Amino acid sequence: RSLCDWSSDVCSSDLRAIIKGNDPRLTSVSRQVSSTDSDALQDLIDTYEDRMRGTAIGLAAVQIGHMVRACVVRCNGSPFLMLNPVVLQASIDNETAEERCLSFPWLTGVMVMRPRDGIVRYWDKWFDQHQLSLRGLEFRCLLHEIDHMNGITIDMLRR
Repeated sequence: RSLCDWSSDVCSSDLRAIIKGNDPRLTSVSRQVSSTDSDALQDLIDTYEDRMRGTAIGLAAVQIGHMVRACVVRCNGSPFLMLNPVVLQASIDNETAEERCLSFPWLTGVMVMRPRDGIVRYWDKWFDQHQLSLRGLEFRCLLHEIDHMNGITIDMLRR
């Protein structure tokens, strides 16, 4: 079974709207995902697949109203569902680059400094644990989604 396997044992959900700007959920800390969160995870998968797969490289569950530590991040061209991601190691080499956010579409040119690469531990939808080395845009995207899970938004990071 692949880490990118989008097949599901639950019914497909209605697509969720992306939460925008001043919604207080965006600045709230998300809780750990548990086995009772299958509907929230299915919403996240469906929303990413149906609305964002070709355009967005990441989406956090909080952005569609689910206050759980889950995200989809495109790695090596394929979407990965990551539950309860934790950065185990980040390089001391940083780079500053422009970031955009689906929850703040009016903000452009936001420059954010982040580590260039790192190692992350996460769980898949079967709650199997994995470790993954990421670099460049993929690691930056995951850090952006983890920021969402911690209640940190791109407008807070503007320099």
